[in-house]
Formats: sequence, C-alpha cells, structure tokens
Amino acid sequence: MKTRSNFYILSVLLLCLAVNANSQSAGKLPSTNQMTAAAKLRELYQNRNYEGGYELGQKLTGQFPENLELQAWFIVNMARNDSFLNKEAVKTAKKLVENNRENAWAQFALANAYIRSLQYIQNLQKDDLQIKEATSAAEKALKLNPDDEDFILLFASSLLIQKKYDEIYALLDKNSSKIKDKSRLLLMKAEVLYRQSVDEKNDEGRKKLSFKNFAKALEISPNSVNTNYVYGVYLTYDKRFAEAYPLFRKAAALSPSVLHIRKDFWKTILQGQPAKTDAQRKSEVIADINGLMRLRPDSAKVLETVSAFYEESEMPDEKSEVDALILKNFSQSAQAERILIWQIRRFDYFGEDKKIDEKKRARLVRMIRDFISRPNHFNKNYLGEAYSNLFFQIKDNKNTSDAELLQIAAEASKLEQIQLDKIYSMIVAALIDRKMFREGEKFVSIGFEKVKSESETQRSSLKDEKEIKQNLNQMNSTLHSINGWLFFREARLDEAEKELETAVELNNQDLATFNRLGQIYEAKNKFDKAEDAYIKGYSSPPSSNELNLKSLKSLYEKRGGSSENFEAYFEKVKLVERQIRKERILSAKIKDAKNISPFILKNLDAKPISLADLKGKIIVINVWGTWCAPCVREMPEIQALHKKYVNDKDVVILTINNDEDLAKVQKFMNQRKFNFTVLRDENYLDNVEFPSFPRTWFVDREGKITFDVGFSDKLVEEFGWRIEELKK
Repeated sequence: MKTRSNFYILSVLLLCLAVNANSQSAGKLPSTNQMTAAAKLRELYQNRNYEGGYELGQKLTGQFPENLELQAWFIVNMARNDSFLNKEAVKTAKKLVENNRENAWAQFALANAYIRSLQYIQNLQKDDLQIKEATSAAEKALKLNPDDEDFILLFASSLLIQKKYDEIYALLDKNSSKIKDKSRLLLMKAEVLYRQSVDEKNDEGRKKLSFKNFAKALEISPNSVNTNYVYGVYLTYDKRFAEAYPLFRKAAALSPSVLHIRKDFWKTILQGQPAKTDAQRKSEVIADINGLMRLRPDSAKVLETVSAFYEESEMPDEKSEVDALILKNFSQSAQAERILIWQIRRFDYFGEDKKIDEKKRARLVRMIRDFISRPNHFNKNYLGEAYSNLFFQIKDNKNTSDAELLQIAAEASKLEQIQLDKIYSMIVAALIDRKMFREGEKFVSIGFEKVKSESETQRSSLKDEKEIKQNLNQMNSTLHSINGWLFFREARLDEAEKELETAVELNNQDLATFNRLGQIYEAKNKFDKAEDAYIKGYSSPPSSNELNLKSLKSLYEKRGGSSENFEAYFEKVKLVERQIRKERILSAKIKDAKNISPFILKNLDAKPISLADLKGKIIVINVWGTWCAPCVREMPEIQALHKKYVNDKDVVILTINNDEDLAKVQKFMNQRKFNFTVLRDENYLDNVEFPSFPRTWFVDREGKITFDVGFSDKLVEEFGWRIEELKK
C-alpha cells in the first residue's frame, strides 16, 4: 500500500468553500441565534479548525436540530477531521438527504462528505460509484441554489476529482460575477491549473500561471488562513520550502490551535531555512511545539500529532517523552491505545545470540495481556491483532492449557481482519501439534467461509477481477495446505495428497506447501515426486530457504546417498532450481502490456530526464523511498545492477524516489556511495497505479511495461533475466 496518499492534493479541494452562503435559498430563514450558530461553524471551517467545528457542531445541532444549514456545516467539518469521522459524516449526510431530498443544504453536505471520502481512498479509479454520487449531489445542490458561490465552487470541486478541467474553467468563467470573493475564485483556478499541469506531465506554463493566481489570491486576502495555507501547500509540492515557510508561519499565527497547519509549519521550519543550522531549526520546531502544548494542554490529539512529527523527523528521544506524557495523562484514550499497540509490534524479544530470550518474551506476553484487559478498545482490529500475537507467543508453551488456547484462537479468528488465511493456518498448525484434530478441522471450515466472505468484500471495492482471483487463490491455497497437513498428521494420506496438490494448483510459490507435499510423497514412497516438490519449494521465495534444503538432504540420505556426496548432488539441484525459478519469472511477462505513463523528472542534480529521450531502450525503473525498509534492503543490489549495465547502450537503470526531503535522499546516497540515477517523484507517482513499495517496472523498447514486480531477494540475477529477455 502507498505511504503517501496519492490524492493528498485533493485534501485542499474544499478550501475555497467559505462562510457566506444564502440561508434563504436552503429553506426557512432561521432566527438570529441559529444564524449565528451556522456562521460560527462556517468561520471555524474557513480557519481550517475542523476539530473545533465538529466539537461545537455536536452541541449546536442538538440545540437547533431543524436548521439544515447548521447541520450541513457540522457535517462538512466532521468530514474534514479524519478517515474515521469521515465515514460517519457520509452516513449522517445520507440520512439528512433521505429526509430532505429537495433541500440545497442537505445535498451540499452529502457532496462535501463524498468528496472528502474520496480523498481517503488510495485509488480514485476504483470507486466510480462514490465519484458519481459526489457529482450528482453537487450538481443537484447547485440547481437548488444556483447563485451562491459556495455551491458553484463545490460543483467545481466535484468536477476536479474527475479531472474535467475544461468544464471547470467554463463553469468559473460563466459564474465569475456571482463569486463575490475574488480570492476564492483565484484560489480555485490556481488549484485547477496546478493539478492539470501535473496531469499533463509537469506543464511548466500552467504551473507558473497557477502560482501567479495563488499570489493574486494572497494579495487580495493576505490574512486568510486558507489562502496562506493552500498557497504554502502547493509550494511544498513544488519543493519550494523556503517560500512556503512564511505562509505556513502566518497561517499558524492566524489559526494557532489547528494541528495540521502547525505540522506543515514544523516541516518547513526544518526544510525551508537553508541558512540555519540543523540545531537552530530543531530548536525553533521544539519552541513552537511547546507553545502549542501550552495552548492546548488538555488534548491527547495534540500530543499524538507532536509524537508523529517527531517520528517522521527522526527525533526518537523527543517522541519517547511525548508518548510517555500520553500514557500518563491520557491512559484510556485512543491515542494511548495506538502507542501501546506499536510498542507491542516493535518489542524485540530476541537476545544477542539472535535466539528468543524467554524472559523478554514473558514480558511481551504481559504487555499483550494488559492491552487485551484494557476497559475500552477503540479499534477492534488492534484487539484482534493482540489476540493473534498472544496466540503465537503462547501456542508452544506447555503451561498453556488446551482450553485457554482455544479461547484465544476463537477471539483472534473472530476479530482479526488482516491476512485471514495466515491466522487460520497458524491456529490450525498449533492445534495439529497438540493432536487436537477435530478442533483444527472446525477452524479450517470457518477459515474457508471467512475467505469466501472476504472475496465478496474485495469484489465490491476492487475493479480488477484478475487481482481478486489471485488474492482468493492465495488465501484458499493456504487453507488447503494446512488442511492437507492436518490429514497427513491423521495418516489420511490420499486426502492429504489431494489437498496439497490443490494448494499448489492455486499458488505454486509457497515453500511450506511444497515441503508438506514432499513429505506426503515420501510417506507414500513417491521419492522422485518428493524430490521435485522440495526443489520447487527451494526455488520459491524467499529463495534458498533452509526448510526445503534440509528435506532434500534428508531424502538424499534416505535414498542411500552419503552426506559426503551431498554437496556434489546439491550443485546439480541448484542448476535445476535456478532453471525452475527463471521459467517462473519469465512466464510472468505481461501479455497485454500497456504503455508507461510519460514523464520529465529531475535527478538529484536538478537535471531533467525525459522518458521520450530514452525511446528504443530497455528501461528498468525502481520506485522507492528511504522510509520503506524493503526498498532500502534492495538498494545495494540496485547499485550492483546499475554497475552491471552502466556501459550497456541498450539498457537504462532508473529509480524514482518518493521522499519529500531532497537533502535526506542526497545524504542517504552519499553515505552509501551509491551513484545510480535517482529521479525526484514530483507528483508523478500520484497518477500511476501500483500496489506497494518497492516496485520495479521493466519497460521494453516500445515503451510498454512488460514486467511489474515487487521486492526481490535475488535482484541482480532475476532482474538480469528479465532484461536479457527484453533484449531478444
């Protein structure tokens, strides 16, 4: 999954929505107090204080439940808080529309909630229904209230998520006289121009015009929180941190309690003052953070924001101090829950010899039990994760009773929502070891039902049927594999063989499945088949695994071979394994390959590199970030790959880095003495679909992506195979 939201730019789509809407067009003219209430929520929204707008709105909507304008601004503020409240905002807006279908404010609330909801979705292309609903509600709201600038700009925002740039320009030109606040008009035009410039491969002309419009908007409204903040955000997109710094500083001064403004200000303190030393910048950040904490001393949310910033900025000591404050002063908060689950995730219970330290493990088990025993759990997924972790830690402990293990397994399987097949496989494997076969069969049966249900959920959220089928096959393969192992342990060999062969048909890259199948073949004296299974398992990722290597050696000796001759035998096995792996890798060549999205991106020396200039070459493009651990693990081999092909005129090795901080990337490269080409993202990846980091695309001479792969633990060899295939 992308760690930086593909559509962060959309988070500012609704910034232009201001606070002077015509309440008469939305229904009965409210009393003065009600008008004041609605105006207050608009004011908080305009100053980007969505948290305050939500909290005050809860009180005011209870006081004036019939005021739909007030309800709408409450929902808009709710939708801008976070992804959890956004879901509630959509639900609340839908209910409002059900009871008031022909009311402009109800439709206004629904359109806003949907648009904000789309910003939390990683890939807009996968939620056409929500886009349609958002556009429909915005269009209906404008028809009901055609002369109000809030509604005009809302409809423009709904067009923007569809990238209908020409329609937006036409809409704004047609209605420019109705938009009284020209800074809002300029702000919207500036955003549209910037988005279009990115979509059109960094059209510098449009980008310059965009920033001219931002500057004009600021000239008209120099004390607008929105204008200062949004202008600053887009400058950071363009890596112009020094120019963004004073804008964020002013926005923070105008709206001092708003967390996301402060957080972006802190980032530009660190990135936008090149003349200052690291110590000076750090001191300024800490001083501003302390000021915010004095302003809002009773907020766990403030402390969590500070903690997250310290983590992003690699300030671990400061983060630890803030986390300790949260646990001390807000021990039963959602923020404390998140700290505790991360402490459990990061707990290292291994000793210096890399073996499990049982005393440390006992401490971890206590931490998990304490977490489970908390009186309130805000996130049920965390609770499911804790039960799964506890099961894993105690399943082999002889002091754990069968009854307790079953109780924990039941809770884990009920609450855990991630990697369902892996959870059920772990549970069943532990029950098999305890010879609790009947109980194991029950969990396998439940697992299949859960996976089927999960596939239906995926089908409602994903468009790619191929991806859905692949995920479903992998999950079912895991369950067939453990079910086959259960049958094997019960000496039901024919049933076991059938289950394991089914598992391989569904997923032929699981080392444990091949190992189990090999053991079944051995038990049935099918030694050639067993050998073949172990070799295929040995070639499965992660390559050269010890499990299947040990089984191969055992089988070799069982068939009369001596341990002294095993190495010679194994050299032949490695040749076979290598061929199997190569065939599997090359068979994944994309048959209906599509063109790679064109780009002109700057390298670390600010020199532009255009995809068009590389036409006719084989291009390898690795997508990475310093924040991504698997990416960093690949970098030494990327360097080796670069060295291997640096003098090959037909091959180009490129990387695209996703970090925001250029200096951090340069430092990373210099410290490791890497010299492969690094291109700066510059929002290119926002418009490209890929499932996760790291990612590598192999582009053929016609500009089509013919291989698309994730992390590789034998990168130079396997990437070389793909490159040589494309040379043919």
